[in-house]
Amino acid sequence: MKRIMNGIRLGVALLVFSAVSIACGTAEAPPATATPVSQAATPTTAPIATPKPTSTPTPTVKTVKRGGIVSVSSGALPGWDPQKTRSAATSRIFNVSGCKLAKWDERPSADPGATNFIPDAATEWAFESPTKLVFHLRRGVKLPNGREVTSEDYKWNHDRMVAVKSVRLAFFIAIDTVETPDPYTIIYNLKESDADFMENLTGQNNVVLFKEYLDPTPDGWGKTTGIQNAVGCGPFKGKEAVEASHTLMERNDAYTIEPGFPLIDQIRYVHSTDPSVTLALYLTGQLDWRGIDFSDVETVKSRVPQGTIVEQAPISTIPIRMDLHRPPLNDVRVRRALNLALDRQSWIDSQYSGKGQAFVEIPPIFSEWSVPIEKLPTDLQQWYKYDPARARQLLKDAGYGSGVTIPYLSNAQSDSTRRQGELLQAMWSDIGVTLDLKLIEYAAYLASPIPSGGIKAVGLGRPDVRTYYWELLSDKSKFVGDDKAYLPADDPKGRELAALVEKARLTPDKGQRLALVRDIQTQVADGMWVMHAPSGNSFTAVQPWVKDFSVRIGWNDGWFTYLWLDK
Repeated sequence: MKRIMNGIRLGVALLVFSAVSIACGTAEAPPATATPVSQAATPTTAPIATPKPTSTPTPTVKTVKRGGIVSVSSGALPGWDPQKTRSAATSRIFNVSGCKLAKWDERPSADPGATNFIPDAATEWAFESPTKLVFHLRRGVKLPNGREVTSEDYKWNHDRMVAVKSVRLAFFIAIDTVETPDPYTIIYNLKESDADFMENLTGQNNVVLFKEYLDPTPDGWGKTTGIQNAVGCGPFKGKEAVEASHTLMERNDAYTIEPGFPLIDQIRYVHSTDPSVTLALYLTGQLDWRGIDFSDVETVKSRVPQGTIVEQAPISTIPIRMDLHRPPLNDVRVRRALNLALDRQSWIDSQYSGKGQAFVEIPPIFSEWSVPIEKLPTDLQQWYKYDPARARQLLKDAGYGSGVTIPYLSNAQSDSTRRQGELLQAMWSDIGVTLDLKLIEYAAYLASPIPSGGIKAVGLGRPDVRTYYWELLSDKSKFVGDDKAYLPADDPKGRELAALVEKARLTPDKGQRLALVRDIQTQVADGMWVMHAPSGNSFTAVQPWVKDFSVRIGWNDGWFTYLWLDK
């Protein structure tokens, strides 16, 4: 088995959308200009419960250089409407061109493992009750055409999501009505308390579009067909798009929310799905940073000795989500057999040279929330111990003693999901399971449900804990192509878990919610509703001239506002 696994090194590090979403191109960024500027501090954080005006930015003593183009890899670009696709590449473009009411704190000094909020188009906000969130917008925020941004823009954006049946609506199911009593006030009335509502409203899934920059349509909701639509009140705006090559964002001179920012002139998102090409681009200085496999660390150190390599606990995973409604995976004995046939330690040793971790449901970077396998109840730990003989017996008990074939759907453009399938194929063949790998192009893959009686692999590397339990398990989430509720309606334990997942969403008290999320992971381990192979530690290679860079999970791309190039 080790011989097979060593030949299929898994690049889960490439799932980290913060530093890289697998991608590439061939153009080299021109050097930054050397005009020094004094870097001003960004606005202070406004707490949710107690509104507080934004502090006046105070200059710091640090001197930075303004200008230059940052080039990063960003994966395939399957479509231009961020409300109709879950593509990270699409979201990144529109997240840097739009401004939210408030945003995640992605300044260099911020804790990358925490989700804290700072003002954006709004200066203050408060939950006036558990179901009423009020924002007060700052005055004078303008679009490039000179029009002032008002509360109506944010209401229209939400109404459009509803009208076009956005794939991201599941994150906003708590919204009942949106009110705009005046141009500088917007009120979100919720149907019920939602512990993650503020996180979702300010995060990567609430992409803000502006009506006058969309292509007109008879229904009034507009459509996005190209880079010309990526314009708003954010720090950058669309400039150029070359199909299958790159998109280019340029500084938005109308951006005034954080005076003096952004510091760079342009962002070049390079689109490729070949990791060998993106690695070569990084090694030759044509990408400014890139997520790398552990196997590439020594090569990168030797070729770019002045660069930095940032190592973090696993922040990404490829969940093994199964068709729980049909044989053979509707039988818990089959699911447990598959889990018993995962040689996790061998996987970690061969794929990550020991630099990886196994876990139940939530990646270890979320240390407060993640339940390690060794912390499970003893009777559940047994299902995570490599035991192919017991796995074969369970399959025999379930009626598959002569073997069984299971379809496995993967993204043809993702080396990581494909290679995970090949590793599972090798391991599970030892217990009589034939994994039938099917690779399809990215857009079709996103839209496809889990194959009948099979598995769909979806890479995750996101900054919110909720993704790893609610989005993967909830009846309401409709995760990446799901055509039905994930957990079966006719299984009492499945219904119990679905109720627990929903309860966690509705519980604002952090202590109570922590207990619920830990219970969710225990139930996942018992019913093996989702499986996770081990994930490798994250490694991000950063060029020596990139300053004030910090590794972030997700694709808000807020850090582009603050970093600079010392070239």
